[in-house]
Amino acid sequence: MGLIDTGTSSGASKILACLEKTGKNPGMISEIVLTYAEADHSGSAASLKGASWTKLAA
Repeated sequence: MGLIDTGTSSGASKILACLEKTGKNPGMISEIVLTYAEADHSGSAASLKGASWTKLAA
């Protein structure tokens, strides 16, 4: 599954919790795509990339 934008720096925990709640895990993320480099779109990119070990496209 792909993830488009990662939200603010506090967004990683919310995204990870949502994945868990729906029976998914970070390893299921195949790619993270950032639409632009503003904090509200890319703030959690590093955390989520580390949790999912996926590629990041910007």
